[in-house]
Amino acid sequence: MKIRTHDIILSKLGSSIVKGKIRPLENLPSDTELCNEYGIGRNTLREVFKVLSAKGLLEASPRKGTWVTEQSGWDIYDPDVLGWSVGTPLHGKILLDVSEARGLIEPAAARMAAKNAKASDVAVIEEAYERMKVANPQTLQASQADVDFHIAVFKASHNMLWIKFGQVLSFTLLQLFKSSALQEKYIEGLPMHKKILQAIRLRDEDDAEKNMKILTAHAASSLKTIVDAHLKSPSSGKKAVRSR
Repeated sequence: MKIRTHDIILSKLGSSIVKGKIRPLENLPSDTELCNEYGIGRNTLREVFKVLSAKGLLEASPRKGTWVTEQSGWDIYDPDVLGWSVGTPLHGKILLDVSEARGLIEPAAARMAAKNAKASDVAVIEEAYERMKVANPQTLQASQADVDFHIAVFKASHNMLWIKFGQVLSFTLLQLFKSSALQEKYIEGLPMHKKILQAIRLRDEDDAEKNMKILTAHAASSLKTIVDAHLKSPSSGKKAVRSR
């Protein structure tokens, strides 16, 4: 599929903002300069600005021009923003926040899945688990199967709020499971996934909740180790996004 010029420029400019090359409260170059730099017309540039503004990254006024907003206003769980943040301290912070939220919410969702799951729901969870078993832990297929397992548990709860939470987290979870710390623990986590599957199948609410709590706590601990190591590395400070 051909990638549109709009999407290429959106990615370049969005990445420059999120990675701190253009800092919060800093004005962008003039429209003419940006059009010349990227070899695009003003209509394309306006479309890019519109998308970035919707993601909370830009603001504009006739007299002041267009500038980068403060990080607190960014839609950091937007898939594009999350993708652009890879390699920055912001990305680590997002993943840690998601991991913490999972630890509180997903065990309860697993309990509700054990109570409410239909046979078709269990089949979806089992299919994802079977893909996890045969996948190479270092591949996208493994991470995707892992995400699918957890999203299926959320759906099996038949709680609309938790289902929505799972949908919102789907891309973030994929980034989470792709982290090297969790890839190394992938094989260790398979037996726990199996226990969760079995508990849901047997409608054992206590066991489903208990094992999901153990699994999410284990993942959170592994992730924190790698994020802390990254933040302590000499190069991490150079990538930080400065807030004013």
